[in-house]
Amino acid sequence: MKTVPTCIVGCNNLFREGLKSLLAGTEYRVVALCEQLAELEGTAASRPEPKLFLMGVNSSDENETAALRAARAQYPDSRIVVVTTAPSRGQFASCLAAGVDGYLIADVARQVLFESLRVVVRGVQVFPTMLVTEVLAADVERDQHNDAAANAGLDGHRRLSPREQQILALLVEGASNKAIGSRLHIEDSTVKVHLRKILKKVSAANRTQAAVWAASRGFKTPAAEAVQSGG
Repeated sequence: MKTVPTCIVGCNNLFREGLKSLLAGTEYRVVALCEQLAELEGTAASRPEPKLFLMGVNSSDENETAALRAARAQYPDSRIVVVTTAPSRGQFASCLAAGVDGYLIADVARQVLFESLRVVVRGVQVFPTMLVTEVLAADVERDQHNDAAANAGLDGHRRLSPREQQILALLVEGASNKAIGSRLHIEDSTVKVHLRKILKKVSAANRTQAAVWAASRGFKTPAAEAVQSGG
């Protein structure tokens, strides 16, 4: 069984040890337990680099959000999953902005936890549907009450090329770069180039923010016959 080096981060020792116990005997091999991300620096030489981070978040506190941003910046190729005991729309929005790959509620069933982590490790983001809907609805409402912001969004929409609009629509579906390339018949490297341009045009910090931006403006997956080959 191929293992996934996993790090559990959280201020609560019971949280850390409890998750470690749950993951025992699975493909998620816990290589580090720490209260703060900075603790990993001193042990880097003696363990494999974590490919999955499970991070306890209990509020919308800026310190916790900053920790998520730091993890994303320091480990750009790793998956980051938040496990929270106090889910809220504000907290979820902050986690999205920090670039997390998953957001799970602490009382999730054991099997659901494992399946969610497997999906995240494969490159698909996992978020509660209800919170995603609430965040999108709040985004739409904010745009409706702010003409300047709405106009800026429409300008960004008009600047997007047809290919970029197709990629955004697939991002809304949660498609990975590989899946997008397969659907549009382009190389993964070409998808990455388009994504960099899209993020700049829609003023998004990451693919999740771009997907939220696109979903709130009605982007839908193009029909198969409308997808052109080439980059």
